[in-house]
Amino acid sequence: AVSRPEPRTLSKLADTTHIKELVIPPCPQSLIDLQALLRKPDADLSELQSIVNTDVGLAAALVGAANSPLFARSQPVESVEHALSTLGMRNSAAVLTRVLLKQAVPAESKLLERFWENSARRAISMAYIARQLYDLPPDLAYTVGLFCHVGQPIMLQSLKGYDKTLTDLREHPNLDWVQVENERHRTDHAVVGALAARAFHMPATIVTAIALHHDHFCLDDESIDRTVRTLVAALRVTERVLQTFNTSVEDPEWTRCGAACLAHLKVTDQELVLWSDAIHEHFNAGQ
Repeated sequence: AVSRPEPRTLSKLADTTHIKELVIPPCPQSLIDLQALLRKPDADLSELQSIVNTDVGLAAALVGAANSPLFARSQPVESVEHALSTLGMRNSAAVLTRVLLKQAVPAESKLLERFWENSARRAISMAYIARQLYDLPPDLAYTVGLFCHVGQPIMLQSLKGYDKTLTDLREHPNLDWVQVENERHRTDHAVVGALAARAFHMPATIVTAIALHHDHFCLDDESIDRTVRTLVAALRVTERVLQTFNTSVEDPEWTRCGAACLAHLKVTDQELVLWSDAIHEHFNAGQ
């Protein structure tokens, strides 16, 4: 029988005080303001617009997202105000979070080529899956998809030898990423990503889901919040969707826990094929 490890919780595994060289980037002020706004029960679009107006890049990203094929507008969106009304509060916040996170965490190494493009695809896939599940907020799923691998560029910038670790893991896909990272660096991208999410004022549900996103043993642990477990399962399904879009190589982690993730979500293999086709169509349309 496979022994069941304890899930990696922040209280047990995110103590990085022994890793002095690990540097979590500071949270951009605009992201602090955005998260504070989202926590307000009476927040409105005019307040969000005031945040967008501080950065021309945010405005351009918002208008671009509103004009994407996903929203199928008959007339082009040309203003921030129009974009906000088209996207709504939560979708707008998700787009802005993506832009601000990309600004805060550079991923310029060749080892992380197309990192943010893939992160955006992961986020879009997570939001699509959440809409099919009905009980998972799409904006929450989107943000988890966006953040879940952000530990990789942070570790690459901070930790000596992580470039070789990334190279080895890419060349040997059967290796356990988290195990190898911990053996070589005393931490892993899931924990570091969770620390970044916490430093960037993300809700506890997001932080915990990122910390646990390689721990499929948590799926039947009822002591862990069900939304967290659903996010973990949805992330593994999303990785499967991305893997089938990018390559035909089998994902060993999907082989190990894909069936358990589908069972947790109450999703059949046939439904997964339909979801994958729909999400791939978004990707091909430039989403």
